Amino acid sequence: MNHLKTQLAEYCQHCKSMQNLKGNFSNREQKTSDGGTRTIITVSYHCECCHNFICSEEYEQNSQLMF
Repeated sequence: MNHLKTQLAEYCQHCKSMQNLKGNFSNREQKTSDGGTRTIITVSYHCECCHNFICSEEYEQNSQLMF
């Protein structure tokens, strides 16, 4: 798992305030209906202060990611 330093901020329900987010991303292989495989990148965002999970997003490897 790789770490990202982001400039995103979201409301943390644990801290009860707006907090900066720390992103982690991981790759996984997924089989397609035609028998091939595709790589899915999952980005999980956690509160930078208390490390509480905030949200996650998934992208295909070929799509454009905005970090």
